[in-house]
Amino acid sequence: QDRVGSVLDFGCGLGRLAFHFAAVADEVACADQSVFHLRLAEAEGRARFAGAAARVDYVVTTTDLLAALAGRRFDVVHSVIVLQHASSPLQTVFLEQLCDAMKPGGRGWIQIPTMTPIRAKTCALEASIVKGGMQMHFTPRAHIERTLASRGCSVDAVKEGQSYVGRERGYESAVLLIGKRPRPPAR
Repeated sequence: QDRVGSVLDFGCGLGRLAFHFAAVADEVACADQSVFHLRLAEAEGRARFAGAAARVDYVVTTTDLLAALAGRRFDVVHSVIVLQHASSPLQTVFLEQLCDAMKPGGRGWIQIPTMTPIRAKTCALEASIVKGGMQMHFTPRAHIERTLASRGCSVDAVKEGQSYVGRERGYESAVLLIGKRPRPPAR
């Protein structure tokens, strides 16, 4: 099994994947905005994944992900079932920063909603509080690709469809395999 240098698990929640990444990576940053979830992840890691857990760093994020990472860059960036909770402008900010956090030649696996039903053009925070449910935000795929390209990343493969959202309700999601262009050789 090939080793990976470093992995960023953005929106790691309870760290369920971070410990599996740590089994094949030298360093894993388990990043989430929830301090509570990160504490639970750290406790679980110590209890169940002794060796791998030692390679996991727990990072509390804000909208300034790069500052929270303290300049570190990663070979692999992973974010699944996370970005739909942020409004489209924040999704764009996070996509830019996820690309910026990748090392040249790095790879990323990012899931993001690309469409919601016409009747749900925006997510009503008040309705989600009063009626329950979850806010779902999206960013059109063309905008996602332009955003990533502006930061030196390319979308190398796309799997569109029902993954992680209910297509039968008019939602679409894309799982993007992205790459960051290697630096040109020094002359």
